[in-house]
Amino acid sequence: MTKALIAIAVICLVACTARDAVQDQREWLTYEPVVVELVGVLHLTQQFGPPNFGETPEVDSVISVPLLTLTAPINVRGDSTATLNNETYEQVAEIQLVVSPESDLSSLVDQRVTVAGTLFQKHTGHHFADVLMNVQSFARDSSKE
Repeated sequence: MTKALIAIAVICLVACTARDAVQDQREWLTYEPVVVELVGVLHLTQQFGPPNFGETPEVDSVISVPLLTLTAPINVRGDSTATLNNETYEQVAEIQLVVSPESDLSSLVDQRVTVAGTLFQKHTGHHFADVLMNVQSFARDSSKE
């Protein structure tokens, strides 16, 4: 009986160690200044904007917000010593895109796109997702899904 219990304990220890090793090998992205490239489907969603971001819908503006639904979730590691970008998020499936006002996204809406830029954590009322990207470039993605 003692040998069986020891064997079970060893098996459990090995299994837990292997599981932890797999979790530690997950790919982690970091916030700015590192430029990352992500693939997903671009959507525009309507959200309440200024002055009160939905607190008073009768006077709040409605704004169009570009969101990227990722083809595969990402993990973003925060810096716990930083004032901004200090939160860690796992399995992020959607990010908000911050693009220049001159950007015309109309031909890319509901299309699979590749977007490059720097990630940052939400910190104002204009941020509707936990993780956002300052977009440097975007293009229709022609790779197979």
